[in-house]
Amino acid sequence: MTPIVTIAASAGGLAPLLRIIGALPAGCRASIFVVQHIGAHPSILPEILSRSGRLAAAFGRDGEEPEPGRVYVAPRTITCAWSAAASGSTRGRR
Repeated sequence: MTPIVTIAASAGGLAPLLRIIGALPAGCRASIFVVQHIGAHPSILPEILSRSGRLAAAFGRDGEEPEPGRVYVAPRTITCAWSAAASGSTRGRR
């Protein structure tokens, strides 16, 4: 099973997220899950995080198997749940 690191940030937490993601090595063996409060605003957080470091970032998708060395960003208005088997998401409030 892939180790998972979860990082949660408030709306003002972009700078610390960039420092953390930017410091992770290319060979990172963990999956990184990021949840940031952004409200109803569209988000380009995966693109920003991908540019800040060596790991690719994308919004997590329903049923997606977490891979090592990838950053998964929780989409807005989505509540994410991860299990040992796979990830899942449901629409609704966090």
